[in-house]
Amino acid sequence: RIAQAAWTFCIEEMGFSSEQVLLWGRSIGTGPATALARSVAERWSKAKTRAKQEAEEARMNQAEDETGCYTGNASQSSTAEQDQAALPCLGGLVLLAPFISISAVIEHHLPSRLVASVVGPMWEILDLVKDAEMEEVPLCVIHPKSDEVVPSSHGQAIFERAACRLKYGVW
Repeated sequence: RIAQAAWTFCIEEMGFSSEQVLLWGRSIGTGPATALARSVAERWSKAKTRAKQEAEEARMNQAEDETGCYTGNASQSSTAEQDQAALPCLGGLVLLAPFISISAVIEHHLPSRLVASVVGPMWEILDLVKDAEMEEVPLCVIHPKSDEVVPSSHGQAIFERAACRLKYGVW
């Protein structure tokens, strides 16, 4: 809720556009940052699809002649529509020492699935970044190789499996 409130404040109160906002999280903070990025990407994707459908309907309505028959001369997308479609849903997502899931970190330190299973699913970052909705979210993963809390293999897995088209990793 706090991350969502910060997002809303940046967009509605400060007047930033979504592509001007960079979400950043470190360690446990990578969970809420990724969850918010996924939520923003999903809303953006739905709005983009809805706008595309409305534009197509408008073109179809314009293509009707006086008799109400479709002429088949629908015009191409406007430059404004194409520009809007090219904008990312947010400036980017930066994850410093991200974890696959909290239970995976616990299992790394205490090799017991029983103990790890006690912690319910909370921020399943790997599942969130693999989602197709995340394709348009620029991603940067930074993970120290010698991290003592979250193994760098977690950051590597997130980077490799992320659906994001634009991604950059630093180890």
